[in-house]
Amino acid sequence: MRPESLLFKTGKGQDEIAKRAVLQSRVLRNVLLLVDGKRDVQTLRELMQAISAPEDALEQLLALELIAAPAVSEPPAAAPAVEEEADSFLHDDEELPSELALEPNSVHSAKVNTSADFSSLYEQINGLVSSHLGMIKAYAL
Repeated sequence: MRPESLLFKTGKGQDEIAKRAVLQSRVLRNVLLLVDGKRDVQTLRELMQAISAPEDALEQLLALELIAAPAVSEPPAAAPAVEEEADSFLHDDEELPSELALEPNSVHSAKVNTSADFSSLYEQINGLVSSHLGMIKAYAL
């Protein structure tokens, strides 16, 4: 077992915490409680020394299938080639589709008369508030 591997409770381990059926030793139960999926083996061993647990407590829990370590899979060998292709696409400006290229004039061609839009919106909101709340309440708002 590698010191940096994380251990987690299995379904059997979760049931043991709830039902207290398999483990008779209080120390092993405390070690099982320490396993949370966030602590690595080295940290667990340090905590086990603090509670005077046997050195092989983790191995005993593994043998009982109450805890497990996640399977470490090797990264696929084809992954770097895909990243290289994506990287080369990002730096190659000549291969961009023509519909992605923005024309500078198309952005400025649709100017909006914001002052007219704001004043008409202000009049509409003012009219709605006045009609629903009355003149005195609308003035306060």
